[in-house]
Amino acid sequence: MAKSSMATAETATSGNRKPPATNRPVENGSGDMPRRFGVEMPYTMRLQLRGVTPLLFNRMDIEAYDRESGPGKKRKPRSRPEYESMIWRNEAGELAIPTANIVASIVAAGKYFASPIASNGGATATLRDALVAATELSSFGAKEWDCIDFRQARHGDRKGTPKPTYRPRLEPGWRVEAWITVTIPELYGPARLLEIVSRAGAAMGIGDGRKIGAGRYVTDGHDVDAGLPWEQ
Repeated sequence: MAKSSMATAETATSGNRKPPATNRPVENGSGDMPRRFGVEMPYTMRLQLRGVTPLLFNRMDIEAYDRESGPGKKRKPRSRPEYESMIWRNEAGELAIPTANIVASIVAAGKYFASPIASNGGATATLRDALVAATELSSFGAKEWDCIDFRQARHGDRKGTPKPTYRPRLEPGWRVEAWITVTIPELYGPARLLEIVSRAGAAMGIGDGRKIGAGRYVTDGHDVDAGLPWEQ
């Protein structure tokens, strides 16, 4: 597996910083690399995703939730939230999303693919084992959302009661960069992983409102570094 072109876009935050390069070649079949992990060495992929539908933020603010409800009282959704409490930011102040959320989107798309180790069933379980978020946060490279999305939404109570819902929104064309480590490369090489990511973007999405089609994306570039980022 040949190492693709190296991109050097750096961010200023620990939650969104490029994992350190390992300076080790990708497995080339020459026998020079120790085969401690099977046929191939683990790798870290830098994924660039581009949004094709609006992305809705709705981070759970536990402190505000408790403060509004009070101890011992019935919990209920916020009526008109402080929008800043509904988003993530990295240390540079850029809008971000947990990389684990992007990993979860890819893992959920595993139901559309056959298990690589079993005669039946999907690939969800093996993807969950194979994919690790290499950074805590993935940055959108912007500091402000585009607008506030307002619509009736059904909240998570037993009756699914409709309620006016306000959420910070990014319009289609948003971009996010995520670093994901693959620990079982013999099952999920870069080409196979990109195929699954493509399905995840079309069918699963990220952010809030995924059931109404928000947060869908396509791949817009990638790089691969050989090795595990924590093995230095």
